[in-house]
Amino acid sequence: MSANAVLLPGFRGMARMILKPPNKIRMLSGWKISLAKNGSFAGKAGGQNTWVGVRIISSLGLEPGSKFGHLAVGRTFCASPGTVDVEKSVADEDEGGLTVPPPRLTLKELCEERVPQHILEKAEELGFKYPTLAQQEALPVLLSGFDCLLHAQTGSGKTLAYLLPILAKLVPRAAVQAIIVVPTRELGMQVAKVARTLMGKSLKSTDTDSEEKGDVRVSGKGEGKGNLTVMTLLDGGSANRQKKWIKAAPPQLIVGTLRCISRLIESNHLRCNAITTIVIDEIDTLLGSAKEGNHLQNLLSVHTRATDRQTIFASATVPQHNRFLHDCVQNKWAKNDIVHVHVTPEVMMPRYLQHRYVVCDKQDKLDTLVALLNADNPRAAIIFVNEQNEKSRRNGDPPPTSIVAEFLSEKLRLGELGKKVERSRDLWEPLILEEDDHINQRVSTLSEFREGRCLLVATDIAARGLDLPEVSHVYNIDLPPSVTSYIHRAGRTGRRPIEEEQGVVTSFIISKELFVLRRIENEAQTRITPLHIDVGPKEE
Repeated sequence: MSANAVLLPGFRGMARMILKPPNKIRMLSGWKISLAKNGSFAGKAGGQNTWVGVRIISSLGLEPGSKFGHLAVGRTFCASPGTVDVEKSVADEDEGGLTVPPPRLTLKELCEERVPQHILEKAEELGFKYPTLAQQEALPVLLSGFDCLLHAQTGSGKTLAYLLPILAKLVPRAAVQAIIVVPTRELGMQVAKVARTLMGKSLKSTDTDSEEKGDVRVSGKGEGKGNLTVMTLLDGGSANRQKKWIKAAPPQLIVGTLRCISRLIESNHLRCNAITTIVIDEIDTLLGSAKEGNHLQNLLSVHTRATDRQTIFASATVPQHNRFLHDCVQNKWAKNDIVHVHVTPEVMMPRYLQHRYVVCDKQDKLDTLVALLNADNPRAAIIFVNEQNEKSRRNGDPPPTSIVAEFLSEKLRLGELGKKVERSRDLWEPLILEEDDHINQRVSTLSEFREGRCLLVATDIAARGLDLPEVSHVYNIDLPPSVTSYIHRAGRTGRRPIEEEQGVVTSFIISKELFVLRRIENEAQTRITPLHIDVGPKEE
């Protein structure tokens, strides 16, 4: 099929595509773009080959005359330079060759009538009036029903982007219609909380339920839809209670870890015949484990079929994403026309983060941390350490989180920490979050941190997906084991609006680790600058 198209005004200031002759695409800006026979795009401007921000349409098999929701929907192809020509129209010549950007759309305008009004109003109450760049790119794709790999930076709004299409499709029948798979309990509680809030459940009562129970069911009344229910199936919950609840009144939406969801499916307590959407959040965390890979394969291609559902993968980091997309189709995890929404691929981390490193001896790291905390006076900070290794466990050594937290507590007691603190210094008493903690302890720790405590010492369990807007600083006492870990740790800060402030990420390294840091710097495509700080003389 030849891709013949004209872009016409529509979609509330964006673009509507209607396929028809001639064999050109005329954009609103006046640019004319010819399509090559192989469906490639390329542009020529000022004598140099440049990329053109247009997505392939022909690969989706649309018939001539059919309407297509948004220019960004479809596969993105990197065209070979010189394949086609781009010419400026007379209209553009008159305007100096510049295109006037369309007015900024609100979230309501972007979603038009495809998401219930009460959900969009609730989102606006929560502060989501305007979509992020990731949401602008992804929502037209997702609301059109396409499978998608949502590949965007930390803090870019991926959760809201996949929740809105899910909630728009839910109907009040007693059957599970959507599943969201998350890697950790903490992220699962956060996603479920946002879903319940959008459905009309108050934040206060959701928090109370979440802290008291390991498995939570909360109903929200949809506009003209009746009651809709969200249930969490997370590690540490009661398996018997989960089975009883899901049998007595199946929820419409489940948020859970892969292990818990697989257990209930394999025991025939969770039926998948009515599922229309599956989301795999932080997909890259599941790809390196053979056991998790088997559970994922069963969920996506044995218990459910890609042709019967919409499949959404989301993460800020997807190594070898082209290979992953190919494998998704080959493994029948997704349909052939899966869309890769890769937002600002040339920038792996938000530009509003400041990256620093301090070189010091290993035994001086904690003293340097104290000096830097006093100098920075963070509003809230996460101090990351690596997991305790097996040899240290066998020796009975305390975990790194405890070592750091106890050191900071002692410095706080001696008055050497928090010298610039204007509010209660008790808020600087460090909290600990690690996977070995009891479930209730982990819930309590995050709750206290969100309510105003300033320092959280954590392993990488806190690095994935958690939205902690108050965090102004991240400190890596131990250098992250990979660039992926660095990106996700760094993504815990700078999550307030960019206009307010810049997030700061600081890594403490010994001189021999400098080459490792440079490798992270290169792979993350960011600049990490040295910081020199005077710790002062040590007391004998």
